[in-house]
Amino acid sequence: MPVSNVQLMGNLTNVEMSVGNTGSAYVKASLAVNNGKDAQGNDKETLWFNVKAWGDLAENIAETYNNVTSAGGKSFRAVIVGKMVPEKWEDKDGNKKYKTSVVANSVQFLGSRSDAE
Repeated sequence: MPVSNVQLMGNLTNVEMSVGNTGSAYVKASLAVNNGKDAQGNDKETLWFNVKAWGDLAENIAETYNNVTSAGGKSFRAVIVGKMVPEKWEDKDGNKKYKTSVVANSVQFLGSRSDAE
């Protein structure tokens, strides 16, 4: 399975933590990467990435997200370093499904969106 290393900076949101069968924490989240503005000053398209993390890193992400949302925020700025991992599966109707996720190796927390405004 091909894997690419990546470093992405954006707003981490929609964080969902669960605990796996082994008792290890698991997080799924979304990372919104803003591409800045075009020559006319309009926002360029935002790219969205699926992010996954396990263990202590997952717990740190979930705790930071809970702190941000408890304070009224919706997301926080972060730099994600990890691997792009393609996934494929069949749904219950036998249709082939594909997606690519970033499996995080490290996360640098940069603050909530409200901190930057």
